Amino acid sequence: DTETKALLNKIQSIEARLTVTKEGHLYKLTADDIFYIECVDDRTFVYTADDTYKSALKLYQVEEQLQNTDFIRISKSVLLNVTKLDSVRSLLNAKIEVHMLNGERLLVNRHYVTAFKKKFGV
Repeated sequence: DTETKALLNKIQSIEARLTVTKEGHLYKLTADDIFYIECVDDRTFVYTADDTYKSALKLYQVEEQLQNTDFIRISKSVLLNVTKLDSVRSLLNAKIEVHMLNGERLLVNRHYVTAFKKKFGV
């Protein structure tokens, strides 16, 4: 059922770890600590509540690592942790604006809206 699936996703998010760097230091972040991951100019950035890290992995590699967790692709360059959402708002152009718990706003590209709604439970 859906509750069991959600519980399994939560456990996998706690167990999934991503190795990142910041100012020459290596860190291991749990998937649950990550708000979203973005690829800009062939560099992958990992955003937490109040910090930004870099990953040596390509976005598709990170997506594979975080498979079966609460992450979903919302655009060509962004993976989003749906547990870190505060609210969601539909826009006129068939896109969705998401408001994160840390105050950031991101757009769900219309190509990814259906999968996002399914993952978010809308």
